[in-house]
Amino acid sequence: MTMHSAGKYRILVRGHLDASLSDRVAGMAVSHGRRASGESTTVLVGRLSDQAALSGVLNTLYDLHLPVESVECMERENSNAASNSDQEPASGDGGARDS
Repeated sequence: MTMHSAGKYRILVRGHLDASLSDRVAGMAVSHGRRASGESTTVLVGRLSDQAALSGVLNTLYDLHLPVESVECMERENSNAASNSDQEPASGDGGARDS
């Protein structure tokens, strides 16, 4: 996945996000659940255009004081533009990373 790839995401947060706020989370579908402990959870599912859109949703959840428990990319959308941007930029180190 690259920063410019669209994809379908599933985000699990602790707490309750009212479905009327869907527009604040990029129009993602909002559903609710409850754990055995009684704690409420919210699941957001939807297509986001790129990593910037994902970052915007995560920032909104932070602003709403909803702790993010998980983010899952359920499916990635391929396009010619995304395929071209999947290539590593040229560098003198051959793409090696410090571990």
